Amino acid sequence: MRRFAMLLVALAVLVAACSDDTPRASGPGLVASELNREVSAAPDADLAAVSAAEQAFAVQLYRVLATDEGNLVFSPLSIHLALAMTLGGAGGETATEMEAALQVAGLDPEALHAALNAFDAALESRNRTEPPIDDREQRVQVSVVNSLWGQEGFAFVDAYLDLLARNYGAGIRVVDFEQAAEEARLAINEWVAQQTNDRITDLIPEGAIDSLTRLVLVNAVYLDATWARPFDPEATFDAPFSLLDATEVAVATMHASLSARYGRGDGWQAIDLPYTGDELSMLIVVPDEGR
Repeated sequence: MRRFAMLLVALAVLVAACSDDTPRASGPGLVASELNREVSAAPDADLAAVSAAEQAFAVQLYRVLATDEGNLVFSPLSIHLALAMTLGGAGGETATEMEAALQVAGLDPEALHAALNAFDAALESRNRTEPPIDDREQRVQVSVVNSLWGQEGFAFVDAYLDLLARNYGAGIRVVDFEQAAEEARLAINEWVAQQTNDRITDLIPEGAIDSLTRLVLVNAVYLDATWARPFDPEATFDAPFSLLDATEVAVATMHASLSARYGRGDGWQAIDLPYTGDELSMLIVVPDEGR
């Protein structure tokens, strides 16, 4: 079983999404539109354009983050989604720069948000539970959750609240960063823990939020899945792994004889290992020695 969770927290002021309008309160501590989430099929052309933007953004972000030494784990989907939610409340030069960074310049904003909504729904449709195999559970649990936490007393434009509700199923939870930053941090962490089955219990570290914080954007991707063709634990044993400097270390390595999609190119090999249901998979790309 492989579990991956990544959560992005962006601390920012959502300038264009704030106004002097009277906000619509939809419950204690929540400002939200009265609209329901609209999940419908987006046109193929829009899905293709946004998918290409997602991939281009992931590659560019990896090139930036991978310059630091050490191992790297990140979720470009999480970051892209959270920033897209922010983009919906931006305007002017800020919006132009964000569109360029997200690789969506030239895309219709409504089409962008609708396509991201469709991608989210497509991921959640992969959830399934199959009969156990040799007492091993067979299931896929995947979820993408979004939330925004704003400063108490701020007012937000109705059109922005509508966009969040229709495309992300989100409102703005209001807390008092100015006077109770630590309480706000704990409230956000508790919400994240509930959304990820207590796999992420302390997302925001102490001190990351202070009295100057005005908005926190949260996106969490949660995956708990079993292999479609499970590895035998007894077939796991230490094997050499080559580091970039040509030295070798011994690591616990899974072994199996199985049918899987495989590819090879200039300097790399890749294999695609499906999870239960064959609708979600782990694509592993390994560089050749020294690459």
